[in-house]
Amino acid sequence: MTPRARQRRTRRRVRDAASLLSLVAFLALLGSVGAVEQDLVPLLPGAIRMFGFLLIWAGLLAIAGAFDTTEGRRERRR
Repeated sequence: MTPRARQRRTRRRVRDAASLLSLVAFLALLGSVGAVEQDLVPLLPGAIRMFGFLLIWAGLLAIAGAFDTTEGRRERRR
């Protein structure tokens, strides 16, 4: 296997793992919202928890390539 193919495979595995972890973070965010809604967690600690899970979720989505707009394009070599 060439080093380039190994790098692509590793990058794909990292993106797949980040996608799965982003799903878990999103579900944790929904759970935090539900806990605040049902008055199981006070508002301030719940808001801090929601903000944290939101940042984790967005970061993992960025790693997974959800915001990547250059996926289908190749740059020209000069």
